[in-house]
Amino acid sequence: MSAQAPPCPVCGGARCMALWSGRADSISGEHVRISDSSYGRALPFVQCRECGYAFSWPTPDSADLVCAYRGMSDELYAEEERCRAQSMMRAFHLATRGLDGPGKALDVGAATGILTRAAGAEGWQVTGVEPSTWAVREARQRHGTQLFEGTLEELDAEVRSFDVVTLIDVIEHVTDPRALVRQARGRLRPGGRLLVVTPDVRSRPARMLGRRWWHVRTAHVCLFSRRALLALLEQEGFAVTAVRRYAWTFSLGYWISRLSKLPPVRWLQRGLRATRAGRYLLGRPVTMDFHDSLTVVAELRGRSA
Repeated sequence: MSAQAPPCPVCGGARCMALWSGRADSISGEHVRISDSSYGRALPFVQCRECGYAFSWPTPDSADLVCAYRGMSDELYAEEERCRAQSMMRAFHLATRGLDGPGKALDVGAATGILTRAAGAEGWQVTGVEPSTWAVREARQRHGTQLFEGTLEELDAEVRSFDVVTLIDVIEHVTDPRALVRQARGRLRPGGRLLVVTPDVRSRPARMLGRRWWHVRTAHVCLFSRRALLALLEQEGFAVTAVRRYAWTFSLGYWISRLSKLPPVRWLQRGLRATRAGRYLLGRPVTMDFHDSLTVVAELRGRSA
């Protein structure tokens, strides 16, 4: 790392030290696939020794990142829609607990519209925002779901006054998370709620595995600790009302595929695929909580800006 890292963008701390090295290659749609399993391949990162916020340095160009997401396609993601909906709706139900019935929700980074459809089936009026041309087309062709193709910043400024804005596995993909939180804040009604799901860089798995942690990926250009995320939300006018760990639901086959580079796991995968009972098991949903991702609900104080 040739250049001196800047002060921490969250707490202003001056002690941002190298976390891991990497290659600052250009980022393509292949690098940002949601189901990418190239764990450990990442950009150079530094970490604030005070609040724990970690970020890529040198920071990639945000326009290049958006371009990569516009060109992203991910068939494996689409295959796991039913299981992913369970994970997302658990977090959504936490965020909407106590509200007076279904209202308006904005799902940022909607991908193929999984949450848009699931929440819509419960009576919510949901607007989904997604930059990937493939994902927007997939949502329309597979389910008839209409999403706005673009970024939150590109969405019509008049589309606002939402009861809930969701950022599920989104904030770690942007170079300026504070700007993203402010954009989300501007879309909320007074007293509206923001839901953030993101990896916890100071969780036990992250500290134990280091560079081998499964959230160390090229697509993740910043990573929050609990302390840093709560601080950022409070600085931006939110009152945090709930903090939980995020539990992931995937098919057993998907979980096994994450480890299929290991010979014993690959043999197990082949054996299960060879029988009817095994194929049935591979399709069954399995929920796991590694205690390494945060689910945070925050309520907007005062008036929306």
